[in-house]
Amino acid sequence: MDCFLLTSMAITFAGWKCFAGNFAIPIYCNAQTAEAIRCFSLGEHKNWRIFRTGTEFTICDILVQTFPVPHDAVEPVGYAFHAGNRGLGFITDLGYPTKMLIERLREVHTLVIETNHDEKLLQNDPYRPWPVKTTDHVAPRSSFQRGSG
Repeated sequence: MDCFLLTSMAITFAGWKCFAGNFAIPIYCNAQTAEAIRCFSLGEHKNWRIFRTGTEFTICDILVQTFPVPHDAVEPVGYAFHAGNRGLGFITDLGYPTKMLIERLREVHTLVIETNHDEKLLQNDPYRPWPVKTTDHVAPRSSFQRGSG
């Protein structure tokens, strides 16, 4: 493994924390995600590769395009990877597709998307604040309906 690419400050990062702590591999993420992770762990990790969300960079011969993903986390980010004439998109916690997200993913051949929102579970959760329950952190079916309009 050459590096980790983080999509946001994940609550369950014990596995990669252990791996990254034992190996000096680069961790790629935006500044807010890095800061949040440093507060909880990996403060001693020295091989951070910080990028600004919305920018592009390369890892070996792979072009990595980043874009913001609307979600109630610390500056979540999605990726489009391009090598040669092929592309792969990777998005987690998608609420709805933004213009930049659609533009970045226009040229990919394969898309990995994770969206697991449950409206009833969210509304009944006593620990989620009201603004989270009323924001546009919408159900998966809405992600695709909005993208088609």
